[in-house]
Amino acid sequence: ADALAKTPEPSGGLAAYAAGYLSRAHRDDLAGGCATAALAAESVRQPAGARAALTAALKQQIEAFARLAPGADDAERRRAAVGFWAAMVGAMILARVSDDETLSGEILDETCAWLADRSP
Repeated sequence: ADALAKTPEPSGGLAAYAAGYLSRAHRDDLAGGCATAALAAESVRQPAGARAALTAALKQQIEAFARLAPGADDAERRRAAVGFWAAMVGAMILARVSDDETLSGEILDETCAWLADRSP
């Protein structure tokens, strides 16, 4: 819960947030990087309290993104927020798991570009 509380609020738009999140510096910061990307896969093996903390953080991040997301109504903005967060966390996990620096960087760069195309 402490690590998840350190997730910064998105500001400056989703594309700007994604650019920082999907950076090589963030990928390489295993100790101080995104707790969601670090802990998500292991959470299914943890006690209910750990999963509840991750769920609360997930809801908070999606709500924060929905305030900035594109869309004509709340449902569209929430859909975009879920997609943005899922793409960012998924890309970070894949970039960190790869021992191929070129592939790892490509995952970060292409996901960032893909999200930028969908950001206002």
